[in-house]
Amino acid sequence: MKIKTLFIPAIIAALALSCAGTFTDSEYFSRLDAFISAGDYAQALVNIEEAKEKQKFAYKDRLLYYLDKGVLLSYQGDYEQSNQCLNDAETAMEELFTKSISSAAASFLLNDNILPYYGETYENIYVNIFKALNYLNLNKLDDAYVEVRRVNVKLVELEDKNKRLVESLNSAQDASIPFKMQAGNFYDDALAHYLSYLIFRAQGEPDNCRISLQKLQKAWDANGEIYNFSMPSVLKKELQAFEAGRGGDPQAMKNGRLALIAFVGNAPRKKAIGGLITTYDNAIGISELDVPIALPNI
Repeated sequence: MKIKTLFIPAIIAALALSCAGTFTDSEYFSRLDAFISAGDYAQALVNIEEAKEKQKFAYKDRLLYYLDKGVLLSYQGDYEQSNQCLNDAETAMEELFTKSISSAAASFLLNDNILPYYGETYENIYVNIFKALNYLNLNKLDDAYVEVRRVNVKLVELEDKNKRLVESLNSAQDASIPFKMQAGNFYDDALAHYLSYLIFRAQGEPDNCRISLQKLQKAWDANGEIYNFSMPSVLKKELQAFEAGRGGDPQAMKNGRLALIAFVGNAPRKKAIGGLITTYDNAIGISELDVPIALPNI
């Protein structure tokens, strides 16, 4: 059975134009927001290419270009081209992740604009979500499932990378203030498990449907700060049916299913904050900040 997904990008994707922290052309973003809100993805893509030609995307900001273009191509229905851009985005993220202690400290004190932008955790994860959705629209269920599995593998990998980065910062010869590893924003992704459930349902695999729904519920319960609302009752009922052995009726699983997947709202924009910096012989003090400060991605 073919899965048909219907995108509803009400304003702008959670991934596209994800971070204005690396270049801040307000006119560019205003035009792009207007095109996307009107559903004119073709013109939005033209706008992105014009921005690239005018060198608004520096080489260090190439990830933003790949993310923006990849998501818009997906909304336009160019799923193959979208995945090519998102593949480039994944490659760029991997290349740009490693950074020196000095450059990390500089961005911490001055501005992220001085560093290549290597993406936030949620962007890294949702690259694979969008690739999975693209494959579903291409009716390539096996490829879609590979991307879904990659999401949770990445969460483990990213946690390990962040741990190694903290260890690197703390082991520096001039390190006098210890960095602490903070808990990740989330450990599991409910949407990834929901997509795997849809894939297994389309392939008529009731046991895997049950497992995917159980993992979905576990992810939901474990991430209350993100999923701060109740798990949809229809999913609870379907899980109960599969656990009771009633969810695997061959005829029911052959029935068509329309899945509505919506990404709503603008992604957060980064901005510089003010504060007082005091230097000592072997340390730097930061106080009177506008807002709390944290080392990105840790």
